[in-house]
Amino acid sequence: MGTLKVHITQAGLGCAHLIEYDSGLVLVDAGSRGNERKILRCIRSLGRDDLRLIFITHAHLDHHGSAVALRRLTGAPIAIHRADVGAMGRAESPLGSVRGRGKLVVGLLYLFGTFLAPEPTPADILFNEGEDLASFGLDAVVVHTPGHTPGSSSQLVEKRLALLGDLL
Repeated sequence: MGTLKVHITQAGLGCAHLIEYDSGLVLVDAGSRGNERKILRCIRSLGRDDLRLIFITHAHLDHHGSAVALRRLTGAPIAIHRADVGAMGRAESPLGSVRGRGKLVVGLLYLFGTFLAPEPTPADILFNEGEDLASFGLDAVVVHTPGHTPGSSSQLVEKRLALLGDLL
């Protein structure tokens, strides 16, 4: 499928990871709302216009905030694990249970959410564990890694590189 290159762009509160192959580009996460032009500049700096997929690792505003705008600008479909499709479609950022200092995150998320709330983001493609991304030109599989959110998912690319979203 070609030589793999990963380009990382700071996109507001989150990062966007652009995977480049000879056969096309796949974006892993789209950063916060309002960062679509920054991501497009990265794509154009590569001399490319063939974004084939916007893969969202989980339904938090710093990961899918610019996804709808990027879909409008590029035509690339948005994909997420089916367990997070509802939250992303409602523009929610579920945190689950928090304790200790994590309670500060709840307050900050509310504050940031007021200013950075993404558009509701309906998905075009729903993934399950183990699905192959070859039809998007990428030698990768989806790995369901729940915990941060019910649908948190990672990509295992070429059986050697894992793109994990907010997981450690």
